Formats: sequence, C-alpha cells, structure tokens
Amino acid sequence: MFVRRALSMLSLMTLIGCGYSEEQFTLDYADAWCHKADECELLDLLGWDVDSCYDNSVGADETGMSVDTDCDFQPAAGKACIDEVNAVSCDAFTTGAGMPACAERCG
Repeated sequence: MFVRRALSMLSLMTLIGCGYSEEQFTLDYADAWCHKADECELLDLLGWDVDSCYDNSVGADETGMSVDTDCDFQPAAGKACIDEVNAVSCDAFTTGAGMPACAERCG
C-alpha cells in the first residue's frame, strides 16, 4: 500500500511538474481500473484483490502484451480517461460505456 501511495504522489508531481506521459497513464489507469473493478465487485470473479489486479495489469503492459505501438498518446484525453474511470457508474463500467476519453487517448 505504501508503494501505491508513493506512486500516486509521484504521479501528482508529474502532472504538476511536466507533461503527462503514456507510461504514467498506464500506471494511473491500472490503479483506477482496479479500484473501480473492486468497487463494482468484479475482482471476485477473477479471484483477485486490488493489489493483484494492479500487479497483473501493470505487468501486462511492461511485457508488451497490451501496448499499442501505433498509439499517438493524447495527454489530455489520458487524464480525462482516468477521471472517467473514477466517476463512471458500475453499470457503465461493466459495459465500457461512459468512458469516451479512454477511446480517444490514442490520436
């Protein structure tokens, strides 16, 4: 938990200090998605808790399995995507609706 809080503080400093990178988006998205999935009781289906979800999500990107090499990352849409994931209802989250900025993060 301490590591995740430290990363959150680092991401806040990154947002304030310089541009929002695709790498930071990947970490923030995994954190937001896993917390929303936990809130919506989806992690139980996978047999995960928030920490294992985060580890599996970030690990997939680090191995290159889910990286979109054709992505021209759009920082503003990336930030908006994180906000949308945090705010979306569980009904919309499970269908993928209500998060249009996430689809627009690659220009």
